[in-house]
Amino acid sequence: MKDKQEDKLSMALATQKVMNDNSSLWSGISAMVTAVSGLGTTIAEIQSVRLIQEQDRRGIPIDKEEKKQDAIEKALVVIGGLKAFARANKDNTFLKKLITAIRNWTM
Repeated sequence: MKDKQEDKLSMALATQKVMNDNSSLWSGISAMVTAVSGLGTTIAEIQSVRLIQEQDRRGIPIDKEEKKQDAIEKALVVIGGLKAFARANKDNTFLKKLITAIRNWTM
């Protein structure tokens, strides 16, 4: 969680503690009961999202690298076809643009 999010969660937890410690003062007021219940629900949702955010994601870069290599292999197939098309049609202008684009892409 970011600092601002952490601060908001801490504030909500502190508010919840104060409300729980003083429940005898407000438990007869239905609007307060609803509001405090909503606060508890919101805190639970934030904490469940927090667990997802804090999961170990070290495997993701490996997945990204595999997908990158897969995309490169597929792009090479397309590039090969485009080069063959340009050569077959003797379109040197297109071939030159393609080669320039490939060089810029790989740098």
